[in-house]
Amino acid sequence: MNMTNNINEGQIWWNIKQNIPVRITNVIPCTGVWFETAEGVSDCETISFDSIRKAEPDEWAAYLTRERELRDQ
Repeated sequence: MNMTNNINEGQIWWNIKQNIPVRITNVIPCTGVWFETAEGVSDCETISFDSIRKAEPDEWAAYLTRERELRDQ
């Protein structure tokens, strides 16, 4: 079960195609999502709900750690 019916902006999900954690920036109903990486990269391309899954706790922890590291540089 993909659980994409519970997506909210600001949540961290896993981008299956790029194999990276991403923060959801916009949910487009019936279409997909926009996202940004921990590095702040956002291409404003819509990716389908089939291309993401709920991030595991260690995956979102890694995202937040990377985001902090970049902010503190």
